[in-house]
Amino acid sequence: MNPIGRSTLALILLGTLVSAEGESIPPIEPKIPTIRNRSLQKLYTGGGYTDLKIENKTTAEKINGNALMLFAGYKFFEYLALEGRYTFTTGALKNKAAEEKWKGSNIALYLKPNFTIANLSAYGLIGYGQTALDNGTDYSEKSFQWGVGANYSATKKLDVYLDYTHLFDDSGFEGLAPADDIAIKSFNLGISYNF
Repeated sequence: MNPIGRSTLALILLGTLVSAEGESIPPIEPKIPTIRNRSLQKLYTGGGYTDLKIENKTTAEKINGNALMLFAGYKFFEYLALEGRYTFTTGALKNKAAEEKWKGSNIALYLKPNFTIANLSAYGLIGYGQTALDNGTDYSEKSFQWGVGANYSATKKLDVYLDYTHLFDDSGFEGLAPADDIAIKSFNLGISYNF
């Protein structure tokens, strides 16, 4: 091949390489499936209906009634939140064994670990709170509290939840039946809104 032919071939090859380097091939990004991404929704609030039950395990006496629960929480990350709850009776708690009417409330702060699959989450509640009862005389006790529950993501912003909380289980309740074992628990149903 003569020198002109070699030069021409070299220029053609160089032009091909330069034009190939100028073209960019878009990078392939792997698509990682996510179960549910709510990483931007850190704050949430909600409320619901509570069936409040008080039981004297020693005498088998039971007091129950309706209450409302309001709560607000902050998600530290996908699997852990901090949640504050306030529960208060809407009418009188009734003692079927005697003609007494009670009022009650509970305020508590919980760590809320949870695990999510698709639109369903299971969670626990571990915390500390104060429960108050009033039948003409005020009684209150602070104690360790715990619970379990589940919620369903109806929309991106709204969840429906159902849970059980164990508010108190010990002997006495600030002088109320000091020798008796008292248990207070609640069953809760409602909705929460994710900001």
